[in-house]
Amino acid sequence: MECWPHDSLWYRIYGTEGMMENNRWENTDILNVHFQKLFGKAKLKSYKPEYKKFKIAKKTGHGGADFFILYDFIKSIKRKERPKIDVYKAMDMTLPGIIGYKSAVSNSIQMEVSDFRKEEIRKKYENDNWSPDPKDRNLQKNQPFPSILGDIEIKKEVYEKIYGKI
Repeated sequence: MECWPHDSLWYRIYGTEGMMENNRWENTDILNVHFQKLFGKAKLKSYKPEYKKFKIAKKTGHGGADFFILYDFIKSIKRKERPKIDVYKAMDMTLPGIIGYKSAVSNSIQMEVSDFRKEEIRKKYENDNWSPDPKDRNLQKNQPFPSILGDIEIKKEVYEKIYGKI
């Protein structure tokens, strides 16, 4: 009888000009990128994670990602360059989740994900305080429930685990 490993961290993402995946069983930190336009010849490039150079990165949140966001931000200030992930790119990554949740609690109506690069759009939302955080619900009326399941009780112990003693 063969025995396979129980856990594996394996990611695969496809795009219009190729795909990427990490190694599945060994050296799972290595990212392999296959560049290939439709009907073209594939090119493979493998990347080793930078955090191995920065021992502190592994100790920060999200597998080192929190460290690199801050590191790149500080580096961009020192070099007087735009950061790789500026506020607008961060919004592009964040807003679909927020709007998706807002749609889910609004009978799944179709909603636009706005482009906050445009000042008139920012102005439209500058007083938007929509928040599923239970603390905000207690402070303001018409806030959504923290779950699409409705009003669920979040025990005090959960908050204490996240924020410390309340």
